[in-house]
Amino acid sequence: MIGISNKQIATITKYAVMIAAFYIVSFIFVQGFKYIKYMKEENSLKSELNLKLQESQNIKMEIQIIQDKLANVQNSYISQEELEERVIAIFERMSVFDFHLRYIGATKLCIDRYVLMVQLSARSEEGLKAAEGILSYLGQTQKSQDSDVIYYIDYISSMRE
Repeated sequence: MIGISNKQIATITKYAVMIAAFYIVSFIFVQGFKYIKYMKEENSLKSELNLKLQESQNIKMEIQIIQDKLANVQNSYISQEELEERVIAIFERMSVFDFHLRYIGATKLCIDRYVLMVQLSARSEEGLKAAEGILSYLGQTQKSQDSDVIYYIDYISSMRE
């Protein structure tokens, strides 16, 4: 029979306990290093996230400032509805027996520029010239290629005071 002495059992047990202790200590060190590494990475990601959040808030504020400036500029020029009211009022006052001006519509090209579409009906050559003079006062006038009575006016508004 194979016999193991108490001394051999004590030696085997001592080595087993030392191996287990070494494994436990190395496991704790590895897990500690992993924890420290993850904490550093988490902190760097948090700081990067805070930086990106601050940048996005700055961009949002800049966008809001630009939108406010754009609204101020747009409010400093005449709107399409106001332009329509004024042009219709002018045409009603200026239309006489020789010619008749009728506002058809307007297209906004940019903040201060519109293309007006006007119908001009004149009974005489003098009435036609007078009406074209009124239209040219509003802006650069161009006669429609399709119709003799339709005129396009390039109207550029000025800033309000």
